Amino acid sequence: MNITYYKRVNAAELPAEAIAETHLFCVDVDDLSGRAIEMISTINDTSWISGLGPIPRTSYETIALKTAAKLVEIFQTADGNIGAEFGEYVVSMSAGDCLGAKLGHTVLPLSELWKEQLSGNPGFDFHTESHNNRIAFGEAKYNSNQSSYTDAASQVQDFIDADKDKMDAVHLMHLASGEAMDAFLEGSRGLAIAFSLHSKNHEKILANALASDFVQALCKKADELYVIGVRT
Repeated sequence: MNITYYKRVNAAELPAEAIAETHLFCVDVDDLSGRAIEMISTINDTSWISGLGPIPRTSYETIALKTAAKLVEIFQTADGNIGAEFGEYVVSMSAGDCLGAKLGHTVLPLSELWKEQLSGNPGFDFHTESHNNRIAFGEAKYNSNQSSYTDAASQVQDFIDADKDKMDAVHLMHLASGEAMDAFLEGSRGLAIAFSLHSKNHEKILANALASDFVQALCKKADELYVIGVRT
């Protein structure tokens, strides 16, 4: 995984009502088999559970072990190929790792490791905590034929409208810092849009994403906004 493009967006490029510090990224994943091995290692790392209290530790151990086994099976059978299911995990986990590597975010465990469903969770896909102690709620979309920023951004909009960030708070209190949870309760948050990018001209695609109606609207609903194209 390589971060091949990064830009902090100038305020003049955003709507007048925008409040988000906005960042654009392009991530290249050239070696899918190698990336799958890295993702398996991340999924199997359950060190985040050991520091929890006895009750959340018991619950999350059960959920994480079941989910990890399912995800490892998906990643192992990818064999250098990218289908819709594996593709979405590549986009999601690469976006989180990008924010960790470039901006020093703490990458929280993949949401499926602490939610009850094995796959297809009806909520945000990934979460990070920024150096400003804001939790970024991320959604990933993969499409084999086109850059899927509209799908990702519209899904984030739907989740915000449905207060799904608030629904995650009962779990995030065990995973994020106390400062980040305090900021969230005071109304501060980040949002992240991760999508498959299918173009050599990533700057144009990211500019188009930034100019889209959904992303323009999200600039007004978060303190931090991350738009991440993942090219495979």
